[in-house]
Amino acid sequence: MMFPGAWGEGVIVLIGEQRTSSLIKSGEAEPFDPMGGKPIRKYLYLNREQIAVDGELLDWLDEASEFSGYLPLKKQRSRKKEIST
Repeated sequence: MMFPGAWGEGVIVLIGEQRTSSLIKSGEAEPFDPMGGKPIRKYLYLNREQIAVDGELLDWLDEASEFSGYLPLKKQRSRKKEIST
């Protein structure tokens, strides 16, 4: 699972749908909308001004890391067995 990532001149962080919604409404962060028109609800986009101070970026990364640590592991898909001839 990816919890931070680089995007353009900023970063994206995974912090959960509820927290994302409140931060967007307050103007503290922007929705992550990579395709235009349908934001990914659990991720935020932080522009370069929002992460310019190292301490602020580290705070965002800590929050994203903590949130991601509580998520359940994804189940692995079963692989189709090859038929030998």
